[in-house]
Amino acid sequence: MKKYFKSIIESDFSLPIAGAMFSLCFAPRYWVILMPFLVSLLVFRLNQSDGKRASFKRAFLFGFGFGFVSTAWIGNAILLDDRLGWVVPIALAGMGIFFGLFYGTAGFVAACYAKGWRRLLAFAAAMTIMEW
Repeated sequence: MKKYFKSIIESDFSLPIAGAMFSLCFAPRYWVILMPFLVSLLVFRLNQSDGKRASFKRAFLFGFGFGFVSTAWIGNAILLDDRLGWVVPIALAGMGIFFGLFYGTAGFVAACYAKGWRRLLAFAAAMTIMEW
């Protein structure tokens, strides 16, 4: 069981799921207790990255999951007109990609620094700048 759990955590498949769960930390759910664990998973995976491309990909996947789930309310607004149901998957995927680019850019900037606390601080600074 321990080996199986470790392989899930260390796979890139866990990052979009963690990003989707990260959206539950905000309104209207406010499951803030999840936030440190999910951000720690992202930082742990970024710290394991060997290159800038891998860091961008991992942060992008986290941001994609976050953007896809946290903007689901847009789908409800689009569905007010029954003829536009086909637009919902495109809109949600587009917003996920848009959010993923912000997170991915922060991951790319963080990869420019050495592993450890420098990379953590670079990621935090890059996310702060990207959110501003």
